[in-house]
Amino acid sequence: MKNDIKNIIIQYLNFYPGEKDKLRQLLELVNDNINDSTNLFNRKNFQGHITASGFIYCIEENKLLLLEHKALKKFLQPGGHVELVDGKMLDTAKREIFEETGLKNLDIVSISDDINIPFDINTHLIPANEKKAEDEHYHHDFRYLFTIDKIEDVELDYNESTGYKWISIDELRTNEKFSYIIDKIESLIDKKKSINM
Repeated sequence: MKNDIKNIIIQYLNFYPGEKDKLRQLLELVNDNINDSTNLFNRKNFQGHITASGFIYCIEENKLLLLEHKALKKFLQPGGHVELVDGKMLDTAKREIFEETGLKNLDIVSISDDINIPFDINTHLIPANEKKAEDEHYHHDFRYLFTIDKIEDVELDYNESTGYKWISIDELRTNEKFSYIIDKIESLIDKKKSINM
C-alpha cells in the first residue's frame, strides 16, 4: 500500500495544489517511513499514522451522517484505522462505514477517474488516551465521499459511537470543523447531478 499512498498524494495535489503546505506533515511521515510502510498505518506510531473515513451524503434530504464518537465525544464521520485485510485506502473507508453504521449500498463520488483518490486529506491532533496507552498523536485522514438516495436506519457499533444524526449541509457550514469541506462536497455533488441529468 506504500506506493499507493505516494501516488494518491501526488494525484490529490494535482487537484488541490494549494494544499501542499497543509500536507507537509503527512509528506514527512511518508518520507520518514519509506522503508517501513507498515509504520504509516501503525496506531502505535505516535509521530502519526494514516487513517480513512467516509462522509455519507443523503441526496433526498441534503444531509450528512455524523456519529457521536465514544472516546472523543464529538460528532464525526465514520472512519478509523487501516487493517491488514484492507487492500486500498478506499477499502478501509468502506469497511469502517459498514462496521460503524451497517450501511453498505453506497455510491462513491470521486474527484478523479481513479476512485481511490480521496476528495479531502486532513491532518488533526488526537488527544492521549490512557485506557489504550496511546500518546497524543496525529491522524492523517484520507476522506472519501459517498451518496445514499434516502436516509436509512443506522446500526451503530456502540463500542465506537454513542449516537448519530443526519445533519443539514447548511448547519455544517456554520461548524468551524466542517465548514471548509462543505464547498468540496457541494462541488462534487453538483458535478454528479449534472452527469446524471
